[in-house]
Amino acid sequence: MRASKKAAVLLISAVMVLASFSLVSAQSVVVDHVDGLNAGGGIDDGAVLTFYMRLTGDATPHYVISNGFRVYGDGLEWGGMTGTLNPAYKWDLSFGFPCFFDLGMFINYFADGVGADTIGFGGAAGMYGTGLPAGFDDIGYWFTIGPVHGPQGAVLTVDSSFYRPAGRWVWDIVEANVAWGGPYTYMLGEEPVCPEVITYLEQDPIILKDLADRVLRVYVECEDNAGVDLSSVVVQGKIPPYTAARIEGDLLVTDVFIFRFLSAWRPISADVQGTYSVGYSVNGEFKTLYGDMNLQVYAGDLNFDGIEDVNDITFLVDYMFKGGKAPMLEEALDVNRDGYNDIRDLRAIVEIVY
Repeated sequence: MRASKKAAVLLISAVMVLASFSLVSAQSVVVDHVDGLNAGGGIDDGAVLTFYMRLTGDATPHYVISNGFRVYGDGLEWGGMTGTLNPAYKWDLSFGFPCFFDLGMFINYFADGVGADTIGFGGAAGMYGTGLPAGFDDIGYWFTIGPVHGPQGAVLTVDSSFYRPAGRWVWDIVEANVAWGGPYTYMLGEEPVCPEVITYLEQDPIILKDLADRVLRVYVECEDNAGVDLSSVVVQGKIPPYTAARIEGDLLVTDVFIFRFLSAWRPISADVQGTYSVGYSVNGEFKTLYGDMNLQVYAGDLNFDGIEDVNDITFLVDYMFKGGKAPMLEEALDVNRDGYNDIRDLRAIVEIVY
């Protein structure tokens, strides 16, 4: 079912408790983008806003998910809230079989006084559900509010929330194991004022999936884009963009091929934390910004699809005994991280998968 308030399910309650979390996990829920904002990223009076939530999983399926969101702002009001599950996926039996959550995927709504609304998304798999698939990385659901009205300068905030009796911002009932990218704030009537120029990546941490096509998108926010010489943009000081630098809305954007970064990290034997730089000329002055970059490596993921499974065992067997192709990163062959490529790595990957 797409939306329900049935009391028989563990996800339902009339009490909402606000709880904000920082980005502490490779699994995350973030606002991917918002429809209805003005060109400056603010809110025009009467706007209808839709917040698209990206769910990024890890190498294992998740059989219970419970995430909620609270929208609030002093002096602001809106006509209501509606939630929608991405119809590209079979969330529960109402979408067809097989499905993610055969016990149900639920959308629940709660009010917390004037100017505040909360919405919860939760699902549970039983004997026949697959759970949220391993490696899931897409828009899972979205919610819409509006029309939004209030005084100029009022700030609308979207933050994390959870509700009893499920009780936690969790997947698989593990305390706070899913990171939240917020809180996110949006100003009514006026364009938000940027406190400083910053750079960030499309995804952090970076999970090495589909390396042959993996491109990192680099963003610069709060810059005077009218004064930027787009032909001057470089990443890591000497690495040219994968595609031409450009302006998208109020952001300076460029793309870089992931392998240009990997050379600085070799050999890759574990998760890596580091920094990157992006430089460009603005109003005749060359500026360099620095941002955080984290690489997550799965020890048994030889085909780099973001999942450790039987396909990786087959890949290693083909390589060792049938003259199959080598992985795109040679370090992946050393599954047990002992410095050698031998039969013990095959045993190690079998233990990881099974």
